[in-house]
Amino acid sequence: MDDATRELIKNRDHTNPALSKHDRAVIRFAAEVVAGPRVSDEVFAAAGEFLSARELVELLHLCGYYWTFSRLCTVLDVQLTQMYAQLQGADGWTSES
Repeated sequence: MDDATRELIKNRDHTNPALSKHDRAVIRFAAEVVAGPRVSDEVFAAAGEFLSARELVELLHLCGYYWTFSRLCTVLDVQLTQMYAQLQGADGWTSES
């Protein structure tokens, strides 16, 4: 993934035309999964244009895995390893991003 795409995701610019239609659909789907318990019919249908039913389930599972892992680390106050702490400083992202 290139830096421009990462920046769009970081800024929650999920509908930016600089993203391919496929990327917009997948990113919007993942964003809605994380934001709430339901995904809108529109977003689900858009993702379904590019992903099979199995791939949608796999993406949903992947989002759930990372959300769960993130919540565990937050609640348990797990600190970044030294490697990630160095990357955090070099890249400018913060744990609040």
